[in-house]
Amino acid sequence: MALDRDLLDRVTERLRAAEPTLQAVVLCGSHARGEGAPFSDIDIIALTDGPPKRQERTWFEIGMEGQMLHVSVGAESLEDFDEAETEAANWALGFPVEDTMQLAWATTRGRTVIGDDPSEWLPAGTPELEDFVEFYMKVRRAEATNDRLLLRWAARNLAEYAAGLLRPFNSVVNVRTPIEALKVALSFETAPEHFRHDAELCMGLSATLEPQIAQAATRLVAETLRFLRERLSAEAFANDDIRAALLDGTLEAYVSSPHPAAP
Repeated sequence: MALDRDLLDRVTERLRAAEPTLQAVVLCGSHARGEGAPFSDIDIIALTDGPPKRQERTWFEIGMEGQMLHVSVGAESLEDFDEAETEAANWALGFPVEDTMQLAWATTRGRTVIGDDPSEWLPAGTPELEDFVEFYMKVRRAEATNDRLLLRWAARNLAEYAAGLLRPFNSVVNVRTPIEALKVALSFETAPEHFRHDAELCMGLSATLEPQIAQAATRLVAETLRFLRERLSAEAFANDDIRAALLDGTLEAYVSSPHPAAP
């Protein structure tokens, strides 16, 4: 659904009044991607000449159908936006991101600096094997101490790190939203046999109890470590020590060792 131009003009005029040095108004999120629903938030980046008066603003507008719409604005200097280094998105499960944006309004200088298309492409994340193992040990500790909240939180993080570890062995896909990243990860063609089932349990996407989550986490770790060890030549990890520990079996011994908190 296209965003009403009159509504976008109202947002722009309000920002021009609030930020006298405004150089550009950039539309982000679902509306920039052309996927906005009638109640979708209106996400905006306001770019100013020098530091903005306020870095964040929020208010509500009335849409074409009489609905209240949330306007969320982040502000920064034009120079900071132009010079910012791109980093992997922490929500993208390790996938590269196509961050679609639209230039809603700009001065001549603003358009010169950021161009007609301010969209960004964020790089893929680095596979984090050490963090993956650490979250599994948190699952084990939570299971041993009957800490249900810790178990579910750690299992979710474990599954997310597993997706990042498996990403390099699958087709390159740019994602645009967290849901898109999740769907791609759960559809990996090259992955351990039970990855999808175990990941869904660990992420809380399937209704289940804590003992089943712990079992899924244990199998997810065992199968993922074996998968990586068999294919390690296809992907180098940033930490050579963790690579060596995977190759010589130390990691598998570590995750299967008796836990001191176990009864």
